[in-house]
Amino acid sequence: MTEIVSLARFTFAQGVKERFFTGLLALLLFAFLVSEYIGMLSLADPVKVVTDLGTSCTTLLSLALTLFFTITFLYKEREEGMLHLILSRPISRPRYLVGRFLGFLLLLAPFLVVGFGVLYGLLVLLYGRGYPGMEWLPVAVLLKFTVVLSFAVLSSVLFTGQVTALLATLSFYVVCQLSHQAATIVRQGNNPVATRLTLLIERILPSFTLYQPFRFATAPLGYKLALLVYSLLFSGAFLLVAAALLERKDV
Repeated sequence: MTEIVSLARFTFAQGVKERFFTGLLALLLFAFLVSEYIGMLSLADPVKVVTDLGTSCTTLLSLALTLFFTITFLYKEREEGMLHLILSRPISRPRYLVGRFLGFLLLLAPFLVVGFGVLYGLLVLLYGRGYPGMEWLPVAVLLKFTVVLSFAVLSSVLFTGQVTALLATLSFYVVCQLSHQAATIVRQGNNPVATRLTLLIERILPSFTLYQPFRFATAPLGYKLALLVYSLLFSGAFLLVAAALLERKDV
């Protein structure tokens, strides 16, 4: 357990020092300012418009952070020989993956907290109020990207090419994001093969429709706890497969 915690802290420290992390924070702040400007021009509720745009921007940049840090770090470590050095110490390969995974989560969590904190501050400053249930929005995004992070770890172990792992993780995100809508569409069609395939994908892969931030914010506590368990089960399954594959690989 000590090795996992140490590796997670080391991963977090590595990530914070990266210019890409600072650049994403700066880009997120700029996106919030643009959202505020659009909210001022909107005829609808400006708080709702700004919060919606800000959440979308945060989700997109969280995906960029996940793809860059998870896959790039793991491949860079393998190519530079750091992985051999780490595994030469008394730490097993499964613990190495768990430590890295937790470190990436530690990196994503403050990114979301700072991002939504700044967004809330801007809303209060300009409109005197935030969006109801706004404190739950970063939790919804974090739970969704817990699953994405674990799949990114699996991709980095499964594929030998970095670009292939990036594309696989991005494809996984898109499919999970659209699986429910695709299943709804094919049910209305006349193609039985497409219908069965789409429904099978919807049942096997996690549905990111469940993580809609505004739905999550107003959902009862039971729904939130169920989604937490749902996320942990998928993340645990992906990490178990990744650990089994890494045990068989010659790094």
